[in-house]
Amino acid sequence: MKYIITVLLCLGLGLGSVTNARAQGKGVAAGIMLGSPTGITVLLREQVALGAAWSFQDYIHLHGDLWLYNGPLAEPVDWYIGVGAKFRAFSDDRRKEDFPVGIGARVPFGLRFFPLEELELFLEFAPGISLVPDTSPDLDAVLGVRFHF
Repeated sequence: MKYIITVLLCLGLGLGSVTNARAQGKGVAAGIMLGSPTGITVLLREQVALGAAWSFQDYIHLHGDLWLYNGPLAEPVDWYIGVGAKFRAFSDDRRKEDFPVGIGARVPFGLRFFPLEELELFLEFAPGISLVPDTSPDLDAVLGVRFHF
């Protein structure tokens, strides 16, 4: 378990040094995401996406993603793909094998539409794999809005 967490942290720190021209000079965006999970989202420098959410299936969800590619598809639509990790704290009813938490990896990809320069609408799918407490595939899918500062 410690080995997996160490590898994920090293991978995230190594990939965190990757930047592109578009990401430089951008600030912070914050907003909401609706779907599974539903919650708040923050985007840093057009490269690091964070989420804090809750599910209608009784757990708290936190995730962090590093976008490996973020570029134009057709004006004013962009697309992105990245890698990330997620953490879930389960309620008593959702615990599996006496594990109160879940840890997994995810590969987010999505479309971003900019009706205004500061306003972003996005659709994201994040297939992934739960690693703890058991290994199983899963999928996060959200529709959201962010305001860029």
